[in-house]
Amino acid sequence: MLLGAFVYDANGNMTSRTEDGVTYTQQFDAENRLTAVSTNGQTTQFFYDPSGQRTMSIEPNDSVTYYPFPQYEKEVGQLPTVTNLKANGQTTVYVLVNQPFDMAWNSNYAEGCTATGLDWNGPKDINGNEPITPTSTGTRAYTLTCHNEYGDSTTAQVTVHVGQLPTVSLTADGQGVLVVPVHQAFTLAWSSTSASSCTSNWTSSNATSGTQSLSLHSPQIVTYTRTCHNAYGSTTSAAVSVQTVYAPTVDMSVGPNPVSVGRPFTLEWDSQYTTGSCELSEPSGTLQVVNSSGTLSNLSQATPGTYTYTIQCSNAYGMMTSAEVAVMVVPWPTLNFTV
Repeated sequence: MLLGAFVYDANGNMTSRTEDGVTYTQQFDAENRLTAVSTNGQTTQFFYDPSGQRTMSIEPNDSVTYYPFPQYEKEVGQLPTVTNLKANGQTTVYVLVNQPFDMAWNSNYAEGCTATGLDWNGPKDINGNEPITPTSTGTRAYTLTCHNEYGDSTTAQVTVHVGQLPTVSLTADGQGVLVVPVHQAFTLAWSSTSASSCTSNWTSSNATSGTQSLSLHSPQIVTYTRTCHNAYGSTTSAAVSVQTVYAPTVDMSVGPNPVSVGRPFTLEWDSQYTTGSCELSEPSGTLQVVNSSGTLSNLSQATPGTYTYTIQCSNAYGMMTSAEVAVMVVPWPTLNFTV
């Protein structure tokens, strides 16, 4: 048979006892009231009212015993708990303004709950889920406090960050669709709001706004895209199309030049990367539509002077090119005889 071992403090309180190989450690307050008994890492706590009457004890398994009156005990079970208070399944979540998210919760050993938080407050069931639609941006905390019939309560909280959907604009020389000649520089410009970073298919820069000059060296169509992100995981994109084409060209010549009054001369021209016709302007102001390449023969002028002919050609994208020649018309030589 094992004997017990006992230890006392200066006030005569038993602070330790060992029975059958099991040691119990006991704690007392300044009024020599037993406040805790511990064994094998498990502790039972005792609580008192101002008059020294024991009012409550809590077992290691959180079982609570109340002592409302002398000689009367009532087992009331465990403290209430709130478990799984989640916004979209998380304790910290990022959402967009005016985008609903789901608040879900459940509790144990509770008879009622109360919510506090912007767009979500007041009495709640002990278990449930509700959609919440934030109407403004910012970071807000949502709290749920659940209580039992004896006034014990416990609280859980989630944090919701509410932001705006990012926006982004992208232009090429101020346009959404741009056609430029091969080798000609153009400028991509972009800007964004509510974005933390941006990516694109033409540069490694993460800047949320900026400009960049580019050029293409062969006929092609390229779509440039800029995608911007925010801290809430939302993205938005903008795109611009740039087409490069060969610029139209035209050459014109005249012969003979100079030429005598009334004598015929010939205009010749040749164009590339143009539509099927060009416009020829004569010195008299007359305009005529001519083929993109051609010849006009047997032209003449009746008086001496310099006569300018201009030809203008374009392509399907509105790009213009022109050339001109000046014909010098001189008088016939004169011969004077003297007798």
